[in-house]
Amino acid sequence: MAPNNIHLTIPFYASLYIGVGTSAVDQTLGPFELKECFEVSRPKVIFCQSEKATDAQLALNKLDHNAHIITFDKVDYLFNYEEFLRKYGDDSAVDEYR
Repeated sequence: MAPNNIHLTIPFYASLYIGVGTSAVDQTLGPFELKECFEVSRPKVIFCQSEKATDAQLALNKLDHNAHIITFDKVDYLFNYEEFLRKYGDDSAVDEYR
């Protein structure tokens, strides 16, 4: 849930590479529409711009469902993409992945 940019492609292709299901969601959806989407997809992680994080959290709350929300831009109270990569990323070559 963000404008088209390089940051969207990395988690998308990474999830395909490891065989995890993905769901592209229109960034213009509000909490009600997001609830309907999340009811079907039951996300575990949501990558979005910080201005959509509140809508995503409201939708998750309506479903009584928890998911990690990771923002592409920096916000004090949310886990952002840079921190996510620093915490979970490494410099391993793709050829070494098993």
